Amino acid sequence: MADRSCPKCTSALFLQRIEPGMKGYVNRVFECRQCGTEKTFPGRANPGIQTWPRDEVA
Repeated sequence: MADRSCPKCTSALFLQRIEPGMKGYVNRVFECRQCGTEKTFPGRANPGIQTWPRDEVA
């Protein structure tokens, strides 16, 4: 598992948002509450969560 501490001030990073990535993947963006540094961790999308609009599903 990737290190979830700030590279600048070593405080904890907190999940700020989840952005779409390549097909089947998402980018989790973490932010430091002390200095505002953001760090992105790519990872596999949860296969149990639908990531496309419902109107495209037959």
